[in-house]
Amino acid sequence: MKKFTIILSFMLIFLVSCVCADSYSDIQTPFMLVETEDEFGDKTGIFRLGAVCSGEFSNTATTDSELGAVVFVDDKNTCYLTIYEYMSYQVSFYRDDLIFSVKDGKGEKTSFTVKTSGSSSKFVDCNKLIPLLKKEGILKVVIKKGTTTYKFSIDATNFNELYGKLK
Repeated sequence: MKKFTIILSFMLIFLVSCVCADSYSDIQTPFMLVETEDEFGDKTGIFRLGAVCSGEFSNTATTDSELGAVVFVDDKNTCYLTIYEYMSYQVSFYRDDLIFSVKDGKGEKTSFTVKTSGSSSKFVDCNKLIPLLKKEGILKVVIKKGTTTYKFSIDATNFNELYGKLK
């Protein structure tokens, strides 16, 4: 799991260094199917879906600063989200209430609250997120935590095709 997060984090850094965009929300990749490796670097036969996103965040200290996000789903339908403020500082969500607002490609809006369990990234309610990803297209996401607002887009155009390969 740790190795998978590191791989996606490197992909995020690579994309940011290679892509020049007028808006940070323009940098995103569709989902990719990645096979995990064990501590010896051997393939495990376990696959995960991952997507790299970018966007912006605001709080009392900054406005519209850049952020990176890595979203992934494993074969047990667990969803993970890791957010990097300024594209480098991982945000820690420790027992926080997060308010998710998601707008799909058809303009339909959904909101839900997620109580984090103490993990910095394993907290997204898959029962609510996976049906949104299955609609495919671009999902616009807004997450509110106290005075901080995170905004980014997830490219789910190929989610269904790859999700079927997880089982």
